[in-house]
Amino acid sequence: MKFYRNAIILVVILGILAGAYFVISGKKGSSTGSTANPDGSTQILKLDKTKIMEIDVKNNGTNLVFIKNKDTWTIKEPSGVTGDNSKIGEIESDIADLSATKLVEDNASNLAKYGLDNPVSITLQMTQGKPVVLDIGNDNDVTSSTYVKVEGSNKVYTISSIFGNRFRVKLDDVRSVSLFPFKSADVTSYTQYKGGNVVFKMKKDAQNNWTVTDPILTNADSPGIPEVLDSIIQTNIMGIVENSATDLSKYGLDKPSYTIELGNGSKTATMLFGKEDPQTSLIYIKMSDSNEVYSISSVGITYLDKTLKDVVDKFVVIPNINDLKKLEVTLNGVKLTADIATDPNDKKNDKFVVNGKDISKATDSHNQVLFRNLYEALISVQVADIVTDSSEKPSGTPVLSVTYHQKDRTDTVELIPRDSNYFYIMLNGKFTNEISYIKNLQNDGLSNSITDSFKAVQDAVAKAK
Repeated sequence: MKFYRNAIILVVILGILAGAYFVISGKKGSSTGSTANPDGSTQILKLDKTKIMEIDVKNNGTNLVFIKNKDTWTIKEPSGVTGDNSKIGEIESDIADLSATKLVEDNASNLAKYGLDNPVSITLQMTQGKPVVLDIGNDNDVTSSTYVKVEGSNKVYTISSIFGNRFRVKLDDVRSVSLFPFKSADVTSYTQYKGGNVVFKMKKDAQNNWTVTDPILTNADSPGIPEVLDSIIQTNIMGIVENSATDLSKYGLDKPSYTIELGNGSKTATMLFGKEDPQTSLIYIKMSDSNEVYSISSVGITYLDKTLKDVVDKFVVIPNINDLKKLEVTLNGVKLTADIATDPNDKKNDKFVVNGKDISKATDSHNQVLFRNLYEALISVQVADIVTDSSEKPSGTPVLSVTYHQKDRTDTVELIPRDSNYFYIMLNGKFTNEISYIKNLQNDGLSNSITDSFKAVQDAVAKAK
């Protein structure tokens, strides 16, 4: 009997201990009472962030409400304002694990002397249990601290004024200053308008090559586009002019002077530019999906002045000579055909056979290889201007025709006379809507003109055995 009695007592004791364990476990991770930390500071709040679902801020008559969906914070009130998830998240983290620098008064009867009779209050709505309210009072400039207390208790603490200022949340503190929801490296489409008319449209392929698609189809200046996109996406907001503008005309945003549209394949973001204030040099802007009006400085904003000519590739075709197997050049009816075998590690081993004659060692007075001079002159043909008149079509016989046979592709460039100053540029039988200066071809004193280089190679072939 004694054995059974002891066993029953042991079971009862274990039951009591288990019950105590579950009670303590249920409270673990959420505390609003002051406890001592190992470093000697006093813990004011210790909350489980996963259970915080809403933050309400009352600050001098202004109410802000932030709500959390999974791990993402957004601004509920005022509506129509894009919040900065990381900034709201910082406030959440700081309050959820808040320590005091000092317990000032255990049961304060005069809250007014701490500015806690009319405080800034932050209410944390939890998924379980009652809301937690933190009141923020005045600063103590001598100790660089801020008076706070938890609602339901008259214990007054001080916390670092760094946190005190952060908890006095204003809308500008947590609104997003990122106008575009993606990085410049992720942009795959870029369109610019001036006064409602398309200046250019372009798109990027999987190899990060940009192509202009409107008003003409041609290669874009792929190396230069990322810098332009960086400038656009990093546009620095100087100030928020109006949160929810109803009259856009006073900012010139009802009829934008410029519009920039960027896309990343799944999202499109459009920035509108309105009037410029001549006294402050500030430009009014907004995003198309919001009526928040911002101001930016016009100083340094160079991307608005980009023209079609600025964004097209200046070079028609510029293959690496080490990728060429064969080159065919016809100038004024005279044709040269070159078989090419270069050594990327040692130019002395290059082989250039033109019209069956090896001229690999033929050089000019500066000891420059003649064939390389011709190659460099040919690839230096640049775009001088753009033809946007769709009715203008090239006609006539090309003065120059160059076919580049590369390891993986073949391209043919032709120059057809347009007038006394320009050639039409043809690429693979199609008009590029671009023109080039005639001086690139003619012998007009240029140190390495196509005409001079072609003649030098032609003479070298005639002299070769």
